Amino acid sequence: MQGYAFKPPPRPHFGTSGRTIKLQATFFEMDIYHYELDIKPEKCPRRVNREIVEHMVQHFKTQIFGDRKPVFDGRKNLYTAMPLPIGRDKVQEQERDIALQIREGIKQRRNQQFTRLADKLRAEWENSHTQKIQNLEKLYLGSLRNMGEGHRQAKENEPDLDALARRAAERKRKAEVRHKEALKVQKNQKEILMKQKTWHIQA
Repeated sequence: MQGYAFKPPPRPHFGTSGRTIKLQATFFEMDIYHYELDIKPEKCPRRVNREIVEHMVQHFKTQIFGDRKPVFDGRKNLYTAMPLPIGRDKVQEQERDIALQIREGIKQRRNQQFTRLADKLRAEWENSHTQKIQNLEKLYLGSLRNMGEGHRQAKENEPDLDALARRAAERKRKAEVRHKEALKVQKNQKEILMKQKTWHIQA
């Protein structure tokens, strides 16, 4: 950072035409000190450069800037109304300190970003894992319900063995009755035929 007193350019000449008028103006004389800043890397956005200078002003407020409020154009020009109590050697040392602090700040922000990213990925994985477990539980419970419904329907549709046995016994009994009746009818027919043969022989 290199500074020098700002001097406005001299008036080139006085006017020679026109009408002279009276003009009242309020002005006061003041010194403006200009400092050229060398920010590395070059071609940084103005926003980044302003953040760097703001950080520098806040950090060295007690040692250098005090109540001074410098004006920065976002590139390399810094203006103050009072000279800064610094020399070139001190400036270079302070520049190294500022660069080191900026690198440390960037490193800390990067670590914080990595930490937040890791936390976010871990939370997404846990949510996905939990969702998969819940889906498996739903499928398992659904399978159990389906199995229970199948057992219930099978039990409802299970044949009544006692009733079947009773119906079979009833059919067997009726068949035996019909068989006995058929035998009885057959016996009666045989007796009738025997009687008819006997009568025919006697005749």
